[in-house]
Amino acid sequence: EGNVLGSVEDTIRTVLFQVVAAITTTGYATTDFLRWGQFYWFLFLAMVLFCGSEGSTSGGMKISRLIILVKNTKVVFRRQVHPQALYMVKINGQVYSNAVVEKVLAFVFLYLTITGLGAIVLSFTGMSFDESIGAAVSSMSSYGFGLGDFGPSGNFSTATGFAKYFLSFLMIVGRLEVFTVLSLFTSSLWKK
Repeated sequence: EGNVLGSVEDTIRTVLFQVVAAITTTGYATTDFLRWGQFYWFLFLAMVLFCGSEGSTSGGMKISRLIILVKNTKVVFRRQVHPQALYMVKINGQVYSNAVVEKVLAFVFLYLTITGLGAIVLSFTGMSFDESIGAAVSSMSSYGFGLGDFGPSGNFSTATGFAKYFLSFLMIVGRLEVFTVLSLFTSSLWKK
């Protein structure tokens, strides 16, 4: 790809701005980061998915859930080595119960499943593989940019009508959080 940004100072400033814009879901872009190469696309999608702060209005699954997943993975490995020992997920001195960890695991599973299924549905609307994944992740995490024609140098105006409605639905699911939206479809919510 070569040096597409210019001087070291310009590179640091541009990359820092793009990262902050990505994880805070501001929707601004000062450069077309798609020119940086596929590794950076993946990095941006990963940041968009997990780098939002708990309690903030940023989208994605939030960094706290990622930390709980990583800590739980360590606990699982430790239990493999010492099955009789008692290990708990602990962050900053706070112990998280198994129920909380299970909810986080269920949330991440549902979030990724809905995003993946969303990408599959979008691929049937004429979007390329990259575009459908980028659009689904972008909508679920309230990021604003996708990949390909829907990247920083483009917009979603060329998407089909169905795709726009479906992306709007994914935005609502991502913004209101998965469990909130799925609870609307449970019969127990609507019984007196």
